[in-house]
Amino acid sequence: MTSLISSASSRTDSWPDGRGRGLHRVRSDPFRADIQGLRALAVILVLLAHADIPGFQGGFVGVDVFFVVSGFVITGQLLRQQQEAPASAKLVEFYTRRVKRIVPAATAALLVTFALSYYFLGAAAVQSLALDERWASLFGANWRFAATGTNYFTAHQGSSLILNFWSLGVEEQFYLFFPLVLVVLVAVVAARYRRKTLAGVCFTLVCASAWWCTYQTHVNPVSAYYSPFTRFWELGLGALIALVPRPRWVPNALRAVITWGAVVAIVAAAVVLSDNGSYPGTVAWWPAAAAGALVLCGGLGGRHGAERLFELRSMQFTGNISYSLYLWHYPVVMLAMTYAAGNTLALSARLELLALSYVVAIASYYYIESPIRHLELPGRRKSAALAMAPLMVASVWVVTGLGLEASKPSQLASPSTLVTPGSPLAIEKAVAAAAALRSVPTDSLPLQATLDTAQQSYAASGPAFFATCDPYLHPSLAAHPRPCVLGDPRATKTVVLVGDSTVGNWAPALNEGLRDDHYRLAVFGYAGCPAPDLAYRAETAAQYENCNLWHSRIGRAISALHPKAVIAVSGATGLGQISNQAWIDGYGRLFAAVTRDDPSAVRLLMGTSPAFAQSVPACLAEHPDPQQCSARYTYGTGYYGAYLARDNQVATALGIRLVPTHQWFCEDDLCEPVIGRYVAFADVEHLTIDYSEYLSRVVTARVLAALRQS
Repeated sequence: MTSLISSASSRTDSWPDGRGRGLHRVRSDPFRADIQGLRALAVILVLLAHADIPGFQGGFVGVDVFFVVSGFVITGQLLRQQQEAPASAKLVEFYTRRVKRIVPAATAALLVTFALSYYFLGAAAVQSLALDERWASLFGANWRFAATGTNYFTAHQGSSLILNFWSLGVEEQFYLFFPLVLVVLVAVVAARYRRKTLAGVCFTLVCASAWWCTYQTHVNPVSAYYSPFTRFWELGLGALIALVPRPRWVPNALRAVITWGAVVAIVAAAVVLSDNGSYPGTVAWWPAAAAGALVLCGGLGGRHGAERLFELRSMQFTGNISYSLYLWHYPVVMLAMTYAAGNTLALSARLELLALSYVVAIASYYYIESPIRHLELPGRRKSAALAMAPLMVASVWVVTGLGLEASKPSQLASPSTLVTPGSPLAIEKAVAAAAALRSVPTDSLPLQATLDTAQQSYAASGPAFFATCDPYLHPSLAAHPRPCVLGDPRATKTVVLVGDSTVGNWAPALNEGLRDDHYRLAVFGYAGCPAPDLAYRAETAAQYENCNLWHSRIGRAISALHPKAVIAVSGATGLGQISNQAWIDGYGRLFAAVTRDDPSAVRLLMGTSPAFAQSVPACLAEHPDPQQCSARYTYGTGYYGAYLARDNQVATALGIRLVPTHQWFCEDDLCEPVIGRYVAFADVEHLTIDYSEYLSRVVTARVLAALRQS
C-alpha cells in the first residue's frame, strides 16, 4: 500500500496560489508518530488474516485503514507542493517520488515470487502467475482479479500468489487522476473558492463512490471488492479529512476516548467481520470511519490517547517497514501453503512464516526501498527517476515471458487430447485393478505436473467447464442464471445439467456423447450451492443468500429451454445438517420448477461421487503409493454409504431415475484415486476432465437410455 511508505504527515490549513493568496494556510506538523503506528496496526491485522490466525479472519479491514491513511497523507503532500513551485513542476516531482518509493520494491517482490514459484511449484504453476504479474507491474492487478472472478475470501483455494497487489492498483489508479484534479483547480478556480471547490469535489467523490460500492456489493461482490470506483470513497475520505481543520478545541480527555474507541473499533472489525457476501458494501464504513477518527483526532497532544500504543518503538519500526512487509508477506505465506500438501499448515508453521516475512521485509526495506527512495539526482536529472518505471515493468515482462516460453503446452499434456472413452467392461476392469496399483503410472492423465498447485488442479478439473457461468465466481448470475452450452450448440433438443460444483464431474463426460447424438447440453452450476431447493443458511451453503436467490430464479431459466431431460447432482454435503426428508422435498421443488412447462421431461439424479479426506493430487505428491490416498466406505452405514442411501431415498420418493456412480470409482468398500492410467480426482471431490471424459460412453449411455424409455 502506498500509504505505508510515507514517513511524515502534514496539517493542512491553507492552499495558496502562486501569487501568495490562498484558501487557507498550509503548515507542516512535526512527524506524525500516530500515523506510523496506525500503519503498523493495519499491516499486522492483514498479516494475521492472510496467515489464517484464529480469531482474525476479518483482518482484511487493515486495507481499508490503509486507504484512508493514504488519502490523507498524499493529499497533504500535494497541497504543500502546490505552494512551493508551479503546478506542472510539482506534478512531475510528485510522480517521481511515487515511482522511487513504490516501483523498485514491488518489482523485486514480483521477480522473486515468480522465480521461487517456478522452482518450487514447476513450470505449469507459473502460467497464470505470469499474467497476474504483468498486470501487477502496470498496477492493474485489481482489474485482472476482478475479470477472472478471483474471490479474495477464498485465497487459500489456489488463487494468485500476488493477490495482495490488488490494493496497490486501486491506490495508484486514484493517484493517476487526483493530482490532475488539483492542478486543474489551481488553473481555473479563483483562490478564494478553492477550498470549498476541492472539498466539494472530495465530498462528491465519497458519496458517489460509496453509493456505487453499496450497489455493486449486492450485484457483484467480487467486482465490488477490487474495483477502484467502489474503493475511491475511502481514499476520498482521507483526502477530505486533510482539508478540514484539526479539532484542537476538543479536550484531551475526549480525544483520548475517541482515539482509543477507534482502535477498539478497528480491532473488533478484524475479529468480528468475515466474508458473507456483503463486503465492502456499507460494512466497510466501520473500519474506514474508525481510521478517519484516528487520523483526525490523533497526534494533538495528551498523554492518555491511542498515541501511547502507536508510539511504542516496535510499532514505529513496523510502521517504517510496513510497505515492504505488505508486499512480501503474502507471497511468502501463500507459496508455502501451496507447496505444502493439501495447502494446510500447522498454526506454528504459519507463525514462523510471518516471522520469515518480517525478516524479508527488513532486508527489502534497508537494501531496496529506503536507498532508492532517498536517492537524489542532481539538477534536472531528478525527473530521470521516472525512467525506472518502464524499465522495471519491462523486466517483469521479460522474466515472465521466459517462464511462459518454458511452460508451453508442448511440455505439458493438455486434458482430453489423449483420452479414449472406456467401455463398460474396460472401466469395470480398471476399477477392479486399481487396488493393486502401487504407483501413479508414468503416462498418467493428467500428468502429475499439471496438478502441482491448486490453480492447476482447478484448471484440470470438471468445474473449469462451467467457470464462466458460475454465480460463485460471477455473483450477478445468481439473479440472472444462464447456462454454459456444451454438446451440439445447434441442436434443437436440450439436456440440462444442474447442481453445485459437482456438475463439473459429469459435464465433460456428457459433452462429447451428447454432441454425437445431436443434443445440446445446458450446464447450470453454482459452486457451493446444492441442487435441492431449500432455505440455505451459512452452515449449509457457501454464499447462501445468493444461493437462495439462484434457486428462486433457476426454475424459470431452465423451463424456458424446454429440456428433454433434467439431470440434477449435488456433492457430498448437507448430511447431518439437513434431514433426508427435507433433502427429498428440496429436490421435489427443484424438479417441479424446472419441468413446469414440460412435465414429460425426463428427471434424473446423478449419484453422489465419493469425497476424499485430502486433495488427491496433494496426497499423491506426498505418498507415491495411491493406496495411501484411497477412501473407504460401507454402503448404507458409513460416511459415503449414507449419501448413497440418501440418493436412493430421493429417487424412490420422487419416482425419478437414479444414475448410480459409485461403481466407477469403488470396488467393494474401497474408492480409488487413480484408476487405470487416470488420476481420477483433481481435489477432494471433483473429477479430472480426463477421467470424466474416460467415463463418457457409460455416462451418456445411461442418459440416452432414460430418454428412449420416456
